[in-house]
Amino acid sequence: MWYDGNNAIEDIGVNFLPETCAFDKNDANGFIINVKERNLLPLDKLQIYYMDDFWDFSGYQKNNTSISHYHFDFSNAKDCFKDELKNYVLICVVEGRKKINVIKANFTFIHQLLDYCYEKGVTHVKDIEAEHIKGWIENHPNHLSVRYMNIKVQAIKAFCEYYDANFLKTFNEDFYREINSIVDSTLVKAEAENCKTEDIPSDYFDKTLAAAIQTIDDKEAPVYYRALSCMLLMESQVGLRAGELFDLRVGCVKPVSIATGDVAYYLEYKTWKRHHGTKISSAEISYVNELFKKGYDAIIQLSKDKRKELNSDCLFVESKGGTATKFPVPSESVSVHMNNLFVYYDKYFPTVYNEPQIVDNLSCSSINTKRKDSTQYVVRPTITQFRVHMCSDLYAKGCPIEYIEKFMSHLSAEMAYYYVRPKNSVQENLDEATRVLKELVTKESIPIGVEKGLVEKIDEFIVENKMSVEKDLDAICAKLADRIPIRVKTGGVCIKSSRFRECSKDAVTDEFYCAYGVCPNIYTFYYMADLSYAQIKELCEAIDINRKKGCVKQVQKNIHMVQTILRNKLIPQIDELKRMMATKGLDHVLERHPQMTDIVVNLPRIEKEIDEWKSMSA
Repeated sequence: MWYDGNNAIEDIGVNFLPETCAFDKNDANGFIINVKERNLLPLDKLQIYYMDDFWDFSGYQKNNTSISHYHFDFSNAKDCFKDELKNYVLICVVEGRKKINVIKANFTFIHQLLDYCYEKGVTHVKDIEAEHIKGWIENHPNHLSVRYMNIKVQAIKAFCEYYDANFLKTFNEDFYREINSIVDSTLVKAEAENCKTEDIPSDYFDKTLAAAIQTIDDKEAPVYYRALSCMLLMESQVGLRAGELFDLRVGCVKPVSIATGDVAYYLEYKTWKRHHGTKISSAEISYVNELFKKGYDAIIQLSKDKRKELNSDCLFVESKGGTATKFPVPSESVSVHMNNLFVYYDKYFPTVYNEPQIVDNLSCSSINTKRKDSTQYVVRPTITQFRVHMCSDLYAKGCPIEYIEKFMSHLSAEMAYYYVRPKNSVQENLDEATRVLKELVTKESIPIGVEKGLVEKIDEFIVENKMSVEKDLDAICAKLADRIPIRVKTGGVCIKSSRFRECSKDAVTDEFYCAYGVCPNIYTFYYMADLSYAQIKELCEAIDINRKKGCVKQVQKNIHMVQTILRNKLIPQIDELKRMMATKGLDHVLERHPQMTDIVVNLPRIEKEIDEWKSMSA
């Protein structure tokens, strides 16, 4: 059903008032009939009449979103489709799962399609056929990119699904299959690959960090640029989105004492990206290294008086030339501040040019100058490129994809530049396999698993081939990758001793073993403890539910699975984690595997939970 029971429509600040329209969550058609009879949308604050041809939601405008997104004009809609368009907009707004600009874009596409269908003699949604949609796409007067064509097709597909779910089941599987074939998915992926965001060149990244640190340490530099440099330095180390970065508050960096006696620091920040486009936020944490801490400590002191003056707890509260600025800085305004900062950095390395420049695929923007008859251009990385650089760096250091996906989001867009294994490789993912092999060869991480002797066999291979780990690491891993198939699975790594050996567990049972992460032949590493811990927490929830239902046998099975994961994974992973922290240090562990921050921060509590789980009984 289209309504999930949450009355708050966070994206545009509207409250749905179900009591005003005899609302029945199982009867969308009845809901629309009641709204039409009242001729008033069941929303607070604004009076919007159903029969009006212009709906104005701009009273809920937030965060400098374009006011046009809040305007819905039905005056040009064909009479036979006008109510269908109104119903779609109303239900999308009440549902609260889409941003207002997404609703407006989809409304525009649907309006265009219905106009096209009307010209072809169609006067009811149920009479729309796949050929109409295909004709509408092909009839567009301007050349469309494949990706944009796909966006339009997917918007229409979503509208048809909405209609099926809420009003009249109209479109069958053949219909959806036909509209999915309108755009070649291979071409969509290829175009996305060509349009991917480029990484920041290492040399330019290093120059930027050097300029940021010099500016922070320069007591003669304007506070505005020093504070912005602090934000940039922090961004370079965590790769937050613009809105997340400039929403950081005083106290967001927190210390924690860990089992080794060291003090670690972690960042607590808010993200909005996980909640279907609404303005609902959730708190996340990330590891803080020395560079991030330097930027944080500096901006705390630099803007202390300004925060007191503004009565604000935002980290960044500075403005250029004392001009009025909204805090936290809206995402839409961040680029202006970044342009200002890189104009200032021109004193350290070239960033400003008299002509548009293409420099290592960086952003080039025109800027205001003191002379009205001249235009200059600033070249700089975008915030998205800092995110890409962070993703790339984490991946190169061996950080699991699951962590990067969790904390960076939009994995398919921002991680698209990663190496894709050749089809003739024995590996499913050559990049990931090479990373695992490097850890095994250098003994950076000791594998935890049932079968013993894997590392010893690799050592024998190196000796037999008269190779040196220090000199021939890449060559060793390349040869091993051609001989030892490695499959990354949920919570571990399957490593076969030969490319020709079939795994006895790899047939029908593979789906079961991978789903539950209990394959008896799987290897794990200490930095996978977060996945093992999450598996056990989920199983404990299932145990509680099954206990309440009286499902005794299922409880026993779940407890057995908990004990298996504890014995084979989590306990040895925690032991190895503690050994690594004691021998190589906390920073070594967290810089390479920041997904372990939660585990390290909460280690004493987790060890108590492990003791409780050991004695768990039905």
